[in-house]
Amino acid sequence: MTLGKLGKFFIFVVIIAGCLYLLRVPIQDFIQGYKEGKGAEKVAGAMGITVDQGAAGVTGQTQIGAMQLAKTKITDADLNTIRNAIEIYRVDHSGQIPSSLEELAKSGAMGGSSIPKDPWGTPYESLVSGGRFYIISAGLDKIKGTQDDQTIDMTASPGQ
Repeated sequence: MTLGKLGKFFIFVVIIAGCLYLLRVPIQDFIQGYKEGKGAEKVAGAMGITVDQGAAGVTGQTQIGAMQLAKTKITDADLNTIRNAIEIYRVDHSGQIPSSLEELAKSGAMGGSSIPKDPWGTPYESLVSGGRFYIISAGLDKIKGTQDDQTIDMTASPGQ
């Protein structure tokens, strides 16, 4: 057996063992119900509901995590698009940066006149401070200044 096949076999065994562990109580209930003559169909139906709910919980959590990761990647792409728009603005305005995202949007450098929203529905915000232009996405919690924020910053003009 090659190392790759052995690894796949090990993963398969761990998954089966985990499923059996999680299903031990429903399986015990099924056996007990069968011994007591409760009707195999009724007990099996209850066990099936338990299994379905467990599987939905696992896959639901996986889908939620994947969705948040995708939104984070979209935000990265949006922030890079805004960064590129700032560079276009600099070229058109002798190396100066816009005073706000509103000014950047009105200049047409972003390809439109409105400020885009992040994947969570919150408009991107800007802050000019200390010669830097910051673009901020408040992230999942929609509150600026928390751990899930995504930000880019740029120097006010090339060479500073």
